[in-house]
Amino acid sequence: MEKIKDDCFYDGVSVLPKELSVAMAYIPFQQDTTEYDVETALKRGTLFVVLDKPFTGVKAK
Repeated sequence: MEKIKDDCFYDGVSVLPKELSVAMAYIPFQQDTTEYDVETALKRGTLFVVLDKPFTGVKAK
């Protein structure tokens, strides 16, 4: 990991503090900006393909 400032490191994917707090959520930056066409986006409920996570009622593999 590359050190980018005193309290953060870059691991090639995200920047994280050296010390993470217990029960503190971390939401990574969206990097894929592939978009659906307007009609599909309205049907799927999201513009971005990477955010299309339909609920199927079963555990993810």
